[in-house]
Amino acid sequence: MNYRSLASFAILAFSVTLLASPLRAQKPFHIFKGQCVNIIVGNRAESPVWQAAQMLAGDLERVLSAKVSITAGAKGEEAADSPCIEIVTRSESGSRNEAFRLSQTPSGSLLVEGSDALGTAYGTLEISRRLGVSPWEWWTEAEVLPLQEFSLSLSVPIEEVPFVEHRGIFINDEDWGLAPWATRQEQHADTVPGPWRYTIGPEVTERICQLLLRLRADTYWPAMHADTRPFFFTAGNREVVKKYGIFIGTSHCEPLAANTNGEWPVRGQGEYNFASNSEGVKAFWQQRLDEVAGQPIIYTLGIRGQHDDPMLGATTVEEQKVLLERVFEAQQMMLAAAFYGRKDEAPQIFIPYKEVLDVVDAGLKIPDKVPVIQCDDNYGFIRWPQDSMLSRPAGTGLYYHVSYWGRPHDYLWLSSTHPRLMQEELVRFALSGRQFLWVLNVGDIKPAEYQIQLFMNLAWNPLAFTRTEAWKAHLRSFLGENLPLSLSSDAADSLMETLSSFYDIVFRSRPEFLAGTRVEEPDPRWTIATDLPWSERQLKSYRDSLLALSDRVERTAPSTAWMHLVQYPIQGAAQMAVKQVGATLARHGLADWAESDCAYDSIQSLTTRYNTGRWQGFMDASPRNLTVFQRAERTTSATPLPVDEQTLLSVSWGDSLCLLR
Repeated sequence: MNYRSLASFAILAFSVTLLASPLRAQKPFHIFKGQCVNIIVGNRAESPVWQAAQMLAGDLERVLSAKVSITAGAKGEEAADSPCIEIVTRSESGSRNEAFRLSQTPSGSLLVEGSDALGTAYGTLEISRRLGVSPWEWWTEAEVLPLQEFSLSLSVPIEEVPFVEHRGIFINDEDWGLAPWATRQEQHADTVPGPWRYTIGPEVTERICQLLLRLRADTYWPAMHADTRPFFFTAGNREVVKKYGIFIGTSHCEPLAANTNGEWPVRGQGEYNFASNSEGVKAFWQQRLDEVAGQPIIYTLGIRGQHDDPMLGATTVEEQKVLLERVFEAQQMMLAAAFYGRKDEAPQIFIPYKEVLDVVDAGLKIPDKVPVIQCDDNYGFIRWPQDSMLSRPAGTGLYYHVSYWGRPHDYLWLSSTHPRLMQEELVRFALSGRQFLWVLNVGDIKPAEYQIQLFMNLAWNPLAFTRTEAWKAHLRSFLGENLPLSLSSDAADSLMETLSSFYDIVFRSRPEFLAGTRVEEPDPRWTIATDLPWSERQLKSYRDSLLALSDRVERTAPSTAWMHLVQYPIQGAAQMAVKQVGATLARHGLADWAESDCAYDSIQSLTTRYNTGRWQGFMDASPRNLTVFQRAERTTSATPLPVDEQTLLSVSWGDSLCLLR
């Protein structure tokens, strides 16, 4: 059975397991502005359902000025004259996890049915989506269009089921955005004990969980840098995530839910080396397993270094293979004990990343019932795995980046991954085998809002993106959801084309790559800004194309959503192009240095405008203070710029940042 057929079969299986109301001619479900609305949550509903019901109530109040009551149990007579939304979970054997169905009862109520707690929550928030409430309603302060009435036709029930079993985000490289900002939000943040500078505490964690529910995601990999207090060391975090029914997961270098980077210096004993200190390492893992009994977790297997480094105790590929197989055996035994001998009931994954890929190629024996999560090349191109990895009965999955710290160069400032690239890579991967888990490295969440929503929608239903230009319609819809007060229909079409052009331009070179530098190279020459390998005409074309887009999106008093989703990324990229192109031309006597200096000042001013209201201090226009973000140094160049007739080396996008000298 192919995966297109599988998706259809899953929906059918879900439909027949729920108690569907018979099809009949019925009036659409209707709510008028200012009406009283009754939300009735079925008995024994789990916490995620209640959270979603409360979120829906708030959305109804904002959009329709409705007066909403939430009660438990069955519909009462007193609710007969008011619009009623009934929310129930029907856990039936054979139904797919996290599926939902919207229909009407014979009495005209809107009925939300879920196959489990998360499916019910997603179905409840589907109503919010159809009200026009963006998943980003808090994170971008997305504009809300008030309605005089809301109508939903359910003569044909709405049924949905996720294609990818688990879908989530990874907060990473958080040192310049989310972590320092979150630390200022939490009341206890200034007195955090321990060696950490930052805390992402339960208040911000709750906002993240609400976003995940609205995006129909179910997995959260918390931040794990050494400057951020570890997730499990922060009181209240795990309880909040459990309240929303979200699975906690960890990255490729955090086995068994243990943040090795942040936690080993505090509670580890000896060296983090399984070859020489296996008992100490196992005790470190066991402590976490004991602590999180009953918490929904997807456990990462394997071992790497204390952070994003190769494992200790093994140097050759063969030594690493032998050691990893010992680690697998120990971890499987520990999980079996934690789950009373049923280790296969503990969701598990293995993520071969960087040097571990060579170990897999050397014939590493991976436990049969563990999905192997594939990775992209850090720049959006998926590393295609061995066929044996795709055909594993346990399934496969994907760890994908729209933010990255590392060689040959970071992109931590703006989110510039092309949506068309994401669509092409993810749809092709989705159809390659059973998909267990997709996780997106989102950096600080902002400013990757659009790429996050695209990723989650692709994970939910990649079959909706099989047309070549499907991403454009999706982008158009995203803009309509978040900027309804700023855009007419024609204006939304125009803005979609503007952003489409923006991604086309920055696909040629991300703004962070425009200084011709590299990171983490031993040779200091790679920290010195140099000319791009482009002719004068090509340089000016890149700059001028972005400036033309910048003029289109200028607003003197933009809404927060407009500034964060449109104006800052386009104008920030444009001013970076002016700065670096201007510097290149000035080094050759073809421009005045003042143009580059002025663009540097403009980026700082734009960033100040971004960091207003609740977002004070969130956006940093100089992550890691790399050369490309600094005011351009006034130097001269004796090497002529290339001429247009010269054939330049064509390289893949993932390598194009390695500007050859």
